[in-house]
Amino acid sequence: MENQYCKLSWPRSDIALITLNRPEKLNAINVEMLQQWRHALESLLGHQTLRCVLITGEGRAFSSGADIKSTIDVARTHNGDLGSILSAYYNPVISMLRDLPCPVISVVNGLAVGVGFSFALHGDIIIASDNAYFWANFSKIGLAADGGISYLLPRSIGYHRAITYTLLNEKISALDAKAIGIVHKVVSQEALMSTAILIAEQITQRSKIANHEIKKLYSQSLESAFEEQLQAESASQAKAGFSKEAREAIQAFLKK
Repeated sequence: MENQYCKLSWPRSDIALITLNRPEKLNAINVEMLQQWRHALESLLGHQTLRCVLITGEGRAFSSGADIKSTIDVARTHNGDLGSILSAYYNPVISMLRDLPCPVISVVNGLAVGVGFSFALHGDIIIASDNAYFWANFSKIGLAADGGISYLLPRSIGYHRAITYTLLNEKISALDAKAIGIVHKVVSQEALMSTAILIAEQITQRSKIANHEIKKLYSQSLESAFEEQLQAESASQAKAGFSKEAREAIQAFLKK
């Protein structure tokens, strides 16, 4: 039987949970995990009830980053080119996370290291246990930053903070990550998943179309000029405003 390195489950019919599942390896990411992760995300596309996706790790880690030995072994079939491994296996998963038509919550249950840190940043909302930490340790092993962290971390905490943490390989505790704006909420390990589901339930109470358009707007705003963003807001508002959910919510508001 194939190892299930990435599990998809449903805490509710409208909330999907993706669990990285190599706890004995601190959820180190290998090609098999990425392929299963991609398959899980593909299965969510077009899912009519889906309104929120949670991502977490099994055991005491969110992810310890890339499985270096496994990655090097696979790279040998790509003439040793690690960049081609990113293009073939990592980047498609990242693009699918970004393009999911619903909010994603990263539920960081322990260490998030290297590309594991990168993947955590692809959550629209990040919550963490009080024993979690984030560590961009790429240069420690002679590698460049990857997994989209060079795009997201400077936009999250600013250029100088981001590059300093990365060049100096400094760990960021969950509480420090909250203080500098990476993490939304820090809770105990015991309360982590129940807190994540409560936040997801808040999201499911809002318009599905509105949530999708808000996620899309905020994502593209990182690259758009101001006037382009105003036009995008107008287009998104047209979609949201004509929805049945918006009409009902507006009527309920007016009745108050």
